[in-house]
Amino acid sequence: MSPRSGLEPFARQAEVAGCNLFYYDSGVDLSSTPCLLVHGLGDEADTWRAVFLALAAQRRVIALDLPGFGRSELPRQPVSAPVYVDTLFELLDSLELPLVTLVGHSLGAAIVQQLALQAPGRVVKLVLIGGGLATGKAPLTLPLLLFLIPGIGEWSYNRLRQDPQAAFQTLYPYYATLDLLPQAERDFLYERVNQRVWSDKQRTAFLGILRSLARWLPARQRDLAQRLASIPISTQIIWGAE
Repeated sequence: MSPRSGLEPFARQAEVAGCNLFYYDSGVDLSSTPCLLVHGLGDEADTWRAVFLALAAQRRVIALDLPGFGRSELPRQPVSAPVYVDTLFELLDSLELPLVTLVGHSLGAAIVQQLALQAPGRVVKLVLIGGGLATGKAPLTLPLLLFLIPGIGEWSYNRLRQDPQAAFQTLYPYYATLDLLPQAERDFLYERVNQRVWSDKQRTAFLGILRSLARWLPARQRDLAQRLASIPISTQIIWGAE
């Protein structure tokens, strides 16, 4: 999985949390607080391709592949939200970043929110994109239900290897109108989603974190609103109408 065009100069690797971690780092220390970008489920750091350079013009920007996704290795222990939170702490420590702005999308939003709850003194601002505090119950779709069942989930994931177009179509629910994206973007997404489908490592990470979240999120939601009210961190929530 090669870096998206234009991001190659920022590619880095480091041993973090017991695995080889891939990340982009603009490496420019400006007066603004550094920014850490955390992707969502089944994605990788390239999801920030349209904003990385623009943000890097204003501040130092780091965007990682969570362990097991993209080009990062699987961790030694099973993947879970707490493992990913610990990974972010170790990455920030290794980069000697005591204060950061955290930006998370979907799963990434839940992870950075949890980091802020555990160490509010290290977070200047939070930006949550399509994720964070859940309000109400999300509908349980048949594909999601199948992924949650051990054995059946692996079979469903592997079936996508037989049909590259079917793998690409799994992206449609996550875009208002995927067909209106520029052709170059659609070509990139087609290639990238099929690279994920053929990666046993990413299958393990995807199904592992999904099943872990099914246990972790409900317990976390019970007192999350009250806990969030107790931390004085400026938070921006971005949630698309579609």
